[in-house]
Amino acid sequence: DVDGDTLTYSITGGDDQALFAIDSSTGTLSFITAPDYENPGDSDEDNIYSVEVTVSDGNGGSTSQSYVITVNKILEGTTENDTLYGDADNNTIYGYEDSDTLEGGAGSDILYGGADNDTLKGGTGNDILDGGTGKDILTGGDGNDTFVIRAGDGSSSYIFPQTNFIHDFENGLDLIGLDNGLTFTELTIEQGTAGSFSVGGYTFYYNYTSHTLVRITATGEYLVMIANTNASDITASNFTTVDINDAPIIQANTNFAIDENTTAVANIMATDDDGDTLTYSITGGDDYALFDIDASTGALSFKTAPDYENPGDSDQDNYYLVQVMVSDGFGGRATEMCVVRVLDTLESGRNFGPGEFEYEQFDQIGPVNKNSVDRITLEHNPLGKSSLGDLIEGIVLPEIAAPLAVSPPFLLTENALNLLTELIDPTPSVAIDCQNTLMMGGDDPVSLAQQLLEHSMVKVDLIADLPFLDKYDAILDDTILIVTSEFG
Repeated sequence: DVDGDTLTYSITGGDDQALFAIDSSTGTLSFITAPDYENPGDSDEDNIYSVEVTVSDGNGGSTSQSYVITVNKILEGTTENDTLYGDADNNTIYGYEDSDTLEGGAGSDILYGGADNDTLKGGTGNDILDGGTGKDILTGGDGNDTFVIRAGDGSSSYIFPQTNFIHDFENGLDLIGLDNGLTFTELTIEQGTAGSFSVGGYTFYYNYTSHTLVRITATGEYLVMIANTNASDITASNFTTVDINDAPIIQANTNFAIDENTTAVANIMATDDDGDTLTYSITGGDDYALFDIDASTGALSFKTAPDYENPGDSDQDNYYLVQVMVSDGFGGRATEMCVVRVLDTLESGRNFGPGEFEYEQFDQIGPVNKNSVDRITLEHNPLGKSSLGDLIEGIVLPEIAAPLAVSPPFLLTENALNLLTELIDPTPSVAIDCQNTLMMGGDDPVSLAQQLLEHSMVKVDLIADLPFLDKYDAILDDTILIVTSEFG
């Protein structure tokens, strides 16, 4: 519990809840009476029991989880040499002492060899094979099997110490558990067709053609004996030193900007120091369902071309989030969150009437008038309309002498620049990736041109034509003011 509250466990449901008890403090779940495989007590009488457990923090927070408990059939040997066979069900087979032969059959079985030299065969299910002490031969067969190798086994007469021998290691991802005191030099794997296995959470990949371990996700180096056919064929050449697998690295920037009405985003680039073949996939992000990626090339694309005017991302702000993962097939992987920004474009097929133009938000089309400039300015001003208006009213313009007979006075460029800087906050609410050129002069119509550049430009032929100077008495002719800023 993230709050550190004291947790309380209870049984709150499930078809077989009456058969279970739980420790309210520790959460230990147990049968009230030990189940009998031959006489199942569950509601369906199939030896599969269901129970729901709820944990609460005492402050109104709680969560529940349903559990399924499968009761296995137990076959027990004696202190002699035993041969025990399971059936199609899930079996638990105990060999105890002496050299036993245990075969699990078709279910997912648990086989315990016990003491001495045992032979365990898991069958076709997902089996757990625990040879116990002694020199054991473990055959997992099909399925994802777990091999438990215990310390205390005796050494063999082969040229290298070998205590346990594993067969049929090519079907599924198998697990090996090493008891304290055991090292990989005490483990031998028989030849097969292909395979991978995990030891202590580290994954090994074995190439049966070259008889080498090709990759490991652990740190350091390991020595493992590989037998070609049986233990007597082990030679020094079977020892393979394995280095750690290097995970791939996603290269460069993962922030992209594309025009609306297009699907292609970018090729996700990744490298791998081992030269492994990389596979790309989409693994998350708020908008992951809107994207596809080519597993081989890393080409990221929209499933359907986005529309700037109708954003489909979760925040509806035309910023799309998608997480991409690249893996090397040997346990190494890397993930990055990609941000895809969709840009507005001037879409064809729009007809403007006389005296009409288009703003940066291209769908807002209106007649030309002096307020148009104000509205364009407001669109890029985080202060908002009322705040900007108050700011304009509070500005004291510099005093300018009366017009001269020969030539008019000029409002100094630096003063005009300072005036614009005070009027308009240059910090945008979002980044602007295009250049707007707004032109006004005399009775000419207002025109707005757009180019895909970083900065924006407002060009005015006459200082007096600036909307916030329309009440200023000075007549300033032949003055050109160009202001470049980030406000769009």
